[in-house]
Amino acid sequence: MHDVRFCVTANGLRSSAWRARASRSRPEVFLEREGSEKHAHVSLHESGDWHMKVDGEPVHLWRRPDEFQEGFTRAVVIVQPCGVASFSVPPAAGTTTFSLGAETDTSGQFDLFLERPGANLNSWPGKGVSGTSLVARLPFPDGLGTCCVTFREAPFEAGSLTLPRPANERQLAELLAAQERGDHVTFFGSHEGALLAIDFRLGSTPAVGVPG
Repeated sequence: MHDVRFCVTANGLRSSAWRARASRSRPEVFLEREGSEKHAHVSLHESGDWHMKVDGEPVHLWRRPDEFQEGFTRAVVIVQPCGVASFSVPPAAGTTTFSLGAETDTSGQFDLFLERPGANLNSWPGKGVSGTSLVARLPFPDGLGTCCVTFREAPFEAGSLTLPRPANERQLAELLAAQERGDHVTFFGSHEGALLAIDFRLGSTPAVGVPG
C-alpha cells in the first residue's frame, strides 16, 4: 500500500476524505483533501523543506520539526469535528472510515507520523497512552522508514477565529454564497511544530452530494 484515504462518519453521513500518498522513489508524503485536490496539496519532502501550495503557488513554507520522541516525527494533525460529516454519497472504494458519537463537541483526530527505519511496527504512536487506532502504514522505498497514520476520537473545544474582512463586494458575495451552500473549508495552523488542519463547514445547509 502506498496511499490511504480516511474520513469520519456521524449520524449516517460522512466528511470529506483526506488522502495520504507515499512516494515510490523517495521518503516523501503528499496530502490532499477530497474536493480540493485539483488545486491544493501539502508536500513533505525528503529535504525537510515542506510546503503547502494552492493553484501551484506556495502559501505556507516550513521546516520539518524535531522528533517528538526518538524515531518519530509528528508531521501533520488533521481534525474533523462531528459537524463536517454531512455527505450522504459513499466515499471512494477503500476509504477507511471512523464513526464518531452523536455529540456535537466530539471530533476525529488523524495524526501523520514519519518513522525512522527500525521503528517498532508491532505498535504505533499513542496506542497505549491515548488509545489511538492504526489507520495505515505506508512504506518508503529502500527501507527508508514508514509513514504512519493514526486516529483517535477527542473532544472538540469551542473557540473563536478571526478572519480578514472581505476586500471588496465580490469577495463578500463569494463568502455569503459559500455560507449559503454550506461549503467545506480547511483552516491551517501549527501544533507543536506539526501542520494543523481543521476541517469546517460553513453555514448549516445539509450537503448531500459529493464534496466540491
